[in-house]
Order: sequence, then structure tokens, then C-alpha cells
Amino acid sequence: MTFDPPYLIVTATHDYRTKRRVDLHFIADELSRLGETMFLATHSSALSTLRGRDQRHELRNVPSPVGSAVESHLWYSMLHPVNLRPAGLAAWNAVASALYARIMPHRVNVMVRRARTIIVESGSAVALIPEIARRNPDARIIYSASDTLRTIGMARFYEHALEKAAPLIDYARLPSARMAADHTCIAHHRIIPHGLAETFFAERPDPYAGRTSAVSVGSMLFDPNVFDVAAKAFPHIDFHVIGSGHDGQDRENLHWISEMGFEDTIPYIQHARFGIAPYRSASMADYLVDTSMKLMQFAAIGLPAICPDFAQGGHPLRFGYTVGDDASLLRAVERALACERRWPDHPRTWRQVTAEMVAPLDDAAR
Repeated sequence: MTFDPPYLIVTATHDYRTKRRVDLHFIADELSRLGETMFLATHSSALSTLRGRDQRHELRNVPSPVGSAVESHLWYSMLHPVNLRPAGLAAWNAVASALYARIMPHRVNVMVRRARTIIVESGSAVALIPEIARRNPDARIIYSASDTLRTIGMARFYEHALEKAAPLIDYARLPSARMAADHTCIAHHRIIPHGLAETFFAERPDPYAGRTSAVSVGSMLFDPNVFDVAAKAFPHIDFHVIGSGHDGQDRENLHWISEMGFEDTIPYIQHARFGIAPYRSASMADYLVDTSMKLMQFAAIGLPAICPDFAQGGHPLRFGYTVGDDASLLRAVERALACERRWPDHPRTWRQVTAEMVAPLDDAAR
């Protein structure tokens, strides 16, 4: 069984044209080297715009980036299914998701029918898999589990939707073996860890003007209390928080920076004294030991980091703390400050990751 172009990536959370870069953006870039590649962003509507939680609507009429070989499209509608967690609303989730899939716009339908390999990311997009398979029964479907549905707070309906769609999925790409137990409904797994862009290692100028600084990049499971506590206790350290989606306490040494492009974040990481992965507690989040891209980036340049105990994983450059325990957090900061940089841990590249994803799958292994 082969996974050939045209390729289509389907995600309910991201858009190829945003500043923020996650695994799917890098995978799309590498797939485009192999053949025609499309990136479909779903579940964006006037409703999500009003709620202020989805800024992708600003990209509706924005063309794909100049020089990019990736065709980008945002499926924007008046309404879309909302992740309603109460069990009593499961029926509404089912009806809304089925209706949303059935009224697939013409351009989306064309993209789905044109693809030979379709990569669906974990999240609300799982409910689209049956309709995608109905419209293009010959396509190969890869489920890319960036996170488990439970950890990112998806309603039980979506877990059931994944279970029902499982026979239609050729394999699940899991960035951590710790995620396998949550995906037993899918017959075949490939454990393919995240990669890192080769440009990450090019030396950049110091943005900190010589001050001792710590950095955090990203918004997943973000816990703002980490910075409220640490910035107060360590006034001689500048804390730079990039793309968290939060505005915390206003302190002279606490810098809340809006989302920026991946390349722009690199010097902040390279020249920091230590990194911070400020995750809040979440169900079954232990796989972050392996999948946290911020922790992976810190390790790639030998940078000490602090993180919750559940993401520490025995790594010598990670200093764990108990979420909600201020004293524990401050001890972790002190240990990170006392630790020198060590030999870096170079991960695989995104080109290697993508090559593994599209490598032929033995039909007998399905």
C-alpha cells in the first residue's frame, strides 16, 4: 500500500497561512516536495469569530504564501459544530457534525475528491472522516494524532466518532508510543516522533540585550500562574511569553508577546538562560514527555527547562514541578538557573518524519 500525491491535510484548528507553525505546517512543506499538496482548514465560522477564539477568518481571502507549493483553503461558514462537552448534548454534536459534513462546499469537495492521500488531524475534524471516505473511497486516510482527544478536552462524542471511523483509517501516526493505548480502535500505528526544522540551528542575534532571560513559546494547556509566581520571585530575570493567547500580570520583567512566526522565535530560544513549558494539569497528558515541541526545541540546543512533573520524563535538562505548588515551581527555576547548557539532543528533521509517514505500508500489517 502506497501513500501517493495529491496530498490533503485536514485540520479543524490550524491554517497553513498563520504565523504559528505546528507539525502539520512542516509536514505540508515536505509533502509539497513530493507532489501536489493541499491544506484544508475546517470548523471556522461567524460563530467562532464572535466567540473570539478563532482568528482564522481573517485569512478567508488571503492567497497561499508567495513561493509556497501548498494550496491553502479555509472552510468558512455561518455556523459549524461546537465542542459541547456535557454528555446530554452528545446528540446535538452528532447531528451538527453530520449536517456540517453533508453541506461540504464545492471547493472543499473538489479538494477531497482530488486527493489520493488524506491526513486528518486529531480534533473536531475526526467527525468528517466518514464523509471524506464516502466522497473519495479510493483515498488512503492517515490519522495524525497531534494530541489525544481527551487531553485537548474534546467531548466524548468525538472519541466515539473516531472509533466509528477507525475501519476507514489506514494507520494512525502517533508521535509518542505513550499514545497507543488511546488509539487501540485503529488497527495499525506508526510511532513517528516530531521533527525540527534545519533552520533552527542557524545562529541568530541576541534579542535580550544581555539580560538573564527565560522564554516560553506556544499556547497549549497554558498556565499563566507560572509566570505570575516566577516573575515576582525572580525580579532579576526577564520572562518572555510568546504566543500564549493570554495577558497576565503587568510586571517590568514579564513580557507578553503576541504570536510571531516560527523563525522569529528562534533567537529567543537560542539566547535564553532556560526555557519554560508551562502546561496546566490535563487528563492523560504524560505523552507530552515525548511530543512537546517546545521541550524538544530546548533540548536540541542543550537548554535547561522547567516543566510540570508529568512532562519531565527523566530528562536530565528538565526540572519538574507540581502544578499549583508555588514552592515546587520556584525550586525548579532555581535548579534550571544552576544548570549549565549541555550537549544538544539533535532530533530528526521534518523531511525524515514525512518520509516515514508516506513510506509504503504492508497490506498484511493492516
